[in-house]
Amino acid sequence: MAGFDAGFAGGVAVIAWFVIHSRMSGELWWSKLNVAGGLFYGGNVYSMGLGRATLAGASLLLIVYALAAAVFAQLAPVKGYARNALFALLYSAVVQLAFDRFFWPRLEAFAPSFFAFQVTLAGHLLYALSLTRFPGRFRSLALTFGDAAWAVQFFAEPAPAQAPVEAPAAVETGPEASSSGEGGETAGEPPPRSPEAPSAPSPPHC
Repeated sequence: MAGFDAGFAGGVAVIAWFVIHSRMSGELWWSKLNVAGGLFYGGNVYSMGLGRATLAGASLLLIVYALAAAVFAQLAPVKGYARNALFALLYSAVVQLAFDRFFWPRLEAFAPSFFAFQVTLAGHLLYALSLTRFPGRFRSLALTFGDAAWAVQFFAEPAPAQAPVEAPAAVETGPEASSSGEGGETAGEPPPRSPEAPSAPSPPHC
């Protein structure tokens, strides 16, 4: 489901680029969408205006890009946004080459001229950008609709390592430490000071 979500958003981005490019090229904004509908209406799409062919072409592109993203979801990592972004870029390049070789020629005989490499390249870069949403969407949907105990294993961050706690040093206790000599002084206490003897008076000076 997360793959379909990211792929549908990517398909919308690609269609938006096709519309913008058509306007920039001086064509009718729906011209490329009509050509995509050539799979259903054949060469009649070139004489059809905005209508059924446009809707059919846009729907076909959305479905195809969503299915391609579903395949991407089976291969992409669910953790690590940098790795996923790199994989999305490589996967979009594969989609670009595969569409140029197999998909566009199947739509209609003149479709490859409307979907040339330099035209679709920017659209597939937007598609790759949309695929980078996959880990976040997967996490959101897994935590919302899936088992929380199962979903956490994909996203739980490892606990920080704790420094070992040193045990307090043991205090040695023994006969010599517990008592000392006469008077029974306890260990660690200084011995009592003996009173000072009075000093003898000094002899008178003559």
